[in-house]
Amino acid sequence: MKISEKPLVSIGMPLYNGNRYIKQSIQAILHQSHANLELIISDDSSEDNSFQILQEFTIKDTRIKLFQHKHLGSIQNFNFVLEKASGEYFIWAAQDDIHHQDFVESLLSLMLQDATVSLVMSDYRNLHTNKTYKIYEPPLFKIAACNESLEYYLKTHNLSLFYGMFRTKILKHIGGYHVDFRPYFKSSDFLTIYKTLLAGKLGFVHRVLFYKRDTGFYTNEYSNLKQKPMSILTTHIVRYALFPVHYIFDFMYGTMYLLCSGLRLDQKIQAQVWLLICTARLFGRYIIKSLQGTFIVLKRILKL
Repeated sequence: MKISEKPLVSIGMPLYNGNRYIKQSIQAILHQSHANLELIISDDSSEDNSFQILQEFTIKDTRIKLFQHKHLGSIQNFNFVLEKASGEYFIWAAQDDIHHQDFVESLLSLMLQDATVSLVMSDYRNLHTNKTYKIYEPPLFKIAACNESLEYYLKTHNLSLFYGMFRTKILKHIGGYHVDFRPYFKSSDFLTIYKTLLAGKLGFVHRVLFYKRDTGFYTNEYSNLKQKPMSILTTHIVRYALFPVHYIFDFMYGTMYLLCSGLRLDQKIQAQVWLLICTARLFGRYIIKSLQGTFIVLKRILKL
């Protein structure tokens, strides 16, 4: 089959000051075994030389569509690259993550097996200081029914699904990257995935094909902050303390979207229970993390 006869996959990359890893990330995408893709990159007024690096890539590969904005904002940038997508399938790519060369082909192959699948992801690892870490347990299924998909997602809170392959039509129909009026962040990876799984099944490729760059927020948490300036430490404490508010908004909107979904009544009740348990678990986890951080600050102040 000719390259042009294969399904077009759109990959959207919002960018801001990404010169440290951007070359490696783009090269991994351009060397995918599935070659019929478009890479939509939107630079939001980077203050480093990211845009110059991108311009060099566009000269060499016409599959890259490059845009530049002046302070569009992170959330709007994510939805901008989706808006520009012309492929039947869509993937969000972060400026510092790494994709195995079979990532697109493997996810697309599974997506094509079942027209009711709305999202496909592979197994993945967090990448930190040149070491890989396993954060979430993968599901046992290859393709799950809608309720099984929701059960796995709500029991694991596996946000890496956000960087999987979506059906573009479904993703645009649900409004793209979820945005609402919450007092901070203003958006939700969680609800973007949740709404997608209310619209279809989850597929999972049982190979490690994706590496999510982690600056230490997940793999080390406070251990890598103990020697940081007090301002950075307190910022993380406040962030952890505010996360429960974030999850309350996710619960409120999640409940609303569930009630409006096409699931049966018994499936809605079951999913609502999972959503409630998920929210309570996350709420408690980040309260504990904020208390741990406060204890570190007190020890530093008292020089214990």
